[in-house]
Amino acid sequence: MKVISIQTGSVQSILYKDKPWPTAIFKSDVEGPIFLDKLGLHGDQQGNLNVHGGEGRALYVFARSTYDLWKNKIQDDLLSKNGLFGENLTVDHMDEKSILVGDQFSIGEAIVEATVPRFPCFIFAERVGYPQATDYLNETEKPGVLFRVLKTGFLNVGDEIKLIKKSSYNLTMTEFLKMGQVKNITRTNLDELKKIPVIPKITLDRLEYRLEHGR
Repeated sequence: MKVISIQTGSVQSILYKDKPWPTAIFKSDVEGPIFLDKLGLHGDQQGNLNVHGGEGRALYVFARSTYDLWKNKIQDDLLSKNGLFGENLTVDHMDEKSILVGDQFSIGEAIVEATVPRFPCFIFAERVGYPQATDYLNETEKPGVLFRVLKTGFLNVGDEIKLIKKSSYNLTMTEFLKMGQVKNITRTNLDELKKIPVIPKITLDRLEYRLEHGR
């Protein structure tokens, strides 16, 4: 994986059913080097800390090659710009079927740990202008990956993301994505996920809510 662009965003509002919702999904390119600390890239914000951000979800990475799967779903002018999916780093390619929860990677001066796949929400669908976007992202099995920062440092465009330590937890990002979907989540699944300390509490709490309320 190679970083081809870096994006950050500030909180703004997006309308959904005539109600404004805070979000930082609108990202803009920034020139490197840029510092990655424990809570993310300098200058990046989160609109709702109850479901986004935190140390366990500090950096979101998505593959440019995955954009091709969205042709004829999203307008070409939107697809032409990196950061559309709210990612901080756009990389050339990514294989979510081989990245395990707990895999550790180096990026520039930093070291990061894969924690969770991206679970899409209605704000994502509004951002890309495709009402079925949340379902389709799940269908592609290419959600991108969120990371915890183990070692802070500067990142730059052109940096290689290199695997430096393979996880002992045999759970891929694709498998995790499937387990956490409304149609699949069970008490057994959730109890198994809670045994993996790498997974941030913010995600486990959201999945607990999903299990109890079916959404």
